[in-house]
Amino acid sequence: MAQALDPTDFDIVQNAATLLREQNQQAEAVDLLEAYTRRRPRDPQGFLVLGIFAADAGENLVARLALSRFLQLDPDNPDADAVRERLDQIVNPQTTTAGTTTAAPATTEAPATTTGPAAPATP
Repeated sequence: MAQALDPTDFDIVQNAATLLREQNQQAEAVDLLEAYTRRRPRDPQGFLVLGIFAADAGENLVARLALSRFLQLDPDNPDADAVRERLDQIVNPQTTTAGTTTAAPATTEAPATTTGPAAPATP
C-alpha cells in the first residue's frame, strides 16, 4: 500500500521531489518543495534542498531566495560556507575571456539524508 504524501514531513517531501527530479520533472519537484517551505517557513533544510533543486532546474530567482533564507535561518550551519559559494555562483555567473557569460556549473546531487546537516552539492 502506498504511503500518502504528508506535505509537512520533510523526509517524505524530499523523497517525492527527488523521484520527480529523477523522472525529469524538475518544475514539479521545485513546486513540491516550495509548498513544503510555505507550510514550514522555519525549516532551514527545506530551503536548502529547494535552493539546490531550483538552481539545478535553472530557476535562479527561486534558488537565490531559498538559499538566502537557509542562511538567515541557520547562519552557523556547517554547510553555510558552501551555500554562500553556491549562492555567489548563482548571483555572479562565470564570465569567459571572450566576454560572454556562462552559467556556473550545476550539480545534480541533493542531500542524501536528513538525520544531520545536509551537505549541499558542491560544484
